[in-house]
Amino acid sequence: MKSEYRIKELCKQKKIKMGELAKRVGYSKQSTLNQAIERGLSSIRLIDIANVLGVSVPELFVCHQITITCPGCGHQITIKFQ
Repeated sequence: MKSEYRIKELCKQKKIKMGELAKRVGYSKQSTLNQAIERGLSSIRLIDIANVLGVSVPELFVCHQITITCPGCGHQITIKFQ
């Protein structure tokens, strides 16, 4: 499963432009960072990006979850996928 990132969303929240983030983490331009995001980022780059944005590395990822109801007892069960 390909990782999905919240980097663009977090940049908007922190009022940091993607071009500025790219330069601060060592990419020459925004398009290079966007390509790296599409291919998947190394753990070193994730740490750098998290530091610039002031968040933890897990916060960079989109977390998918589903909630189902147990047919036997009726309790709701939440399953998270990362």
